[in-house]
Amino acid sequence: MNIPHTTIATYMNHQRSVLHPAINFEWKEFQAQNIASVQQNEKGITVGGDGRADTPGHNAKFGCYTMLDVEKSVVFDIKLVQVSLYSYLSRCSSQITDGYYKLCVNPQL
Repeated sequence: MNIPHTTIATYMNHQRSVLHPAINFEWKEFQAQNIASVQQNEKGITVGGDGRADTPGHNAKFGCYTMLDVEKSVVFDIKLVQVSLYSYLSRCSSQITDGYYKLCVNPQL
């Protein structure tokens, strides 16, 4: 058909040089605004978190853990954690929030 298009290499280079830096910049700005609003709020926040990973041994080395402000439905952080650490945190249910908090939250909170 002779339709001009970009190659996969051009697309990947564009993502690496333009798209990913723009997304990272916006995400950091969003997090900074949320941290500032939490610091100004005297009530504090209600934090919730959840993780997802495949069973170890089923091609999963990493899992994703998300922490959010439950009252505002605002995601504060998303971390990629090793499955072994995620499994440890999920077995210790009383330590999940505390362990994740230490892993992910900015010390300024």
